[in-house]
Amino acid sequence: MGNICTSELSEEGQEEYDDTELATTSHGGNARCNCGLYEVEELNKYIEIQSIGLHFKDETIGAGTFGKKHRRKMFAVLELGGPNLYDYYVNQEIYDSEDKSEIVENIARAAAIALNELHQRAVIHLDIKAENFVIALREDQRNLKVNPFSFKLIDFNTSVLVTDHVKANTASITKVIKAPEIRKNKKNYVNQKVDVWAFGIMIYGLLYNKLYAFKELNNVNAMNDKSRYNRLDSELNYYRSNHADTNLDNIINWCIQEDPDQRPSMYDIFNYL
Repeated sequence: MGNICTSELSEEGQEEYDDTELATTSHGGNARCNCGLYEVEELNKYIEIQSIGLHFKDETIGAGTFGKKHRRKMFAVLELGGPNLYDYYVNQEIYDSEDKSEIVENIARAAAIALNELHQRAVIHLDIKAENFVIALREDQRNLKVNPFSFKLIDFNTSVLVTDHVKANTASITKVIKAPEIRKNKKNYVNQKVDVWAFGIMIYGLLYNKLYAFKELNNVNAMNDKSRYNRLDSELNYYRSNHADTNLDNIINWCIQEDPDQRPSMYDIFNYL
């Protein structure tokens, strides 16, 4: 069984589309996402599937007074998964494990594979965090695949397709994972380096037991954004100057460079790990 997610992306992120066949609908950022469960054979009614992954379809709608309108649809065909990474990290008490560094490195490698695959398909996720990585199930759909880890990315509500000048509504993105270049305005020009920054923040949180603290920092309503980011940036600046010389620390430091041009691609990270 598969899970099909169709995101309709437009310049303003406000395109409307009715699809009563799909089970649930969610909105967010520059995408509208319809999700439902189908047998793989049923999916062929909506899209020709070559493999599990992302697919695109161009269509023309309307032919009235205002002429034809073109729209590109993105289909994300996903496998069913288990718990998300945040819950798994907490429930398995990885934060207190003697093998934490090794486990987190394996997690980073699996997450890099998933995100690199997305980037290779010219998509910017825009909300990379532990809650949006689901641990894949084994083929019998009962047991978790954790040796080695295999992750599936979820929640494409804010995702956009890469173009030369793509502008996204970043207001709804989790605040503590926002790269410096997209913090000030509700709409920003974005590229895949914002995902790289968020990936670095996630791995830092896993390695140094900061996931819960970051979640709390994000949820403090009384704190204005300037204070929130001052607190976060102060911690990251100290880390950049004092980080250990390990594979994970080098990756983290590489990802959280303030200048996006100094950050690696996910392909670089994947090869390094």
